[in-house]
Amino acid sequence: MRTVDGFLSFPSIFLLLALAAALKPSPAMVTVIVAVTSWMEVARIVEAEVRSLREREFVLAGRMLGLSGAHIMFREILPNAMGPIIVAATLTVAHAILLEAYIS
Repeated sequence: MRTVDGFLSFPSIFLLLALAAALKPSPAMVTVIVAVTSWMEVARIVEAEVRSLREREFVLAGRMLGLSGAHIMFREILPNAMGPIIVAATLTVAHAILLEAYIS
């Protein structure tokens, strides 16, 4: 997550333009560049949400019942984290469209 924080400290437009200048422009490369610069915001939100949910009582109850880590993750934490993940992903799509317009 420290690497993500390092990349988030720079404005994404500068990172986007630097990658676009360094690589051969093509529709596929533009998609890759936008994807490389857009996933970090969602990763930060997902990580914060999972850390928050990990401390909740229902996770502790699952551990006390002897549920596996995978079961707790996929049946308890992930369904509760889907709301913020969907909102962050939707906003990131709009941001990615703007970044693609900057490159074009």
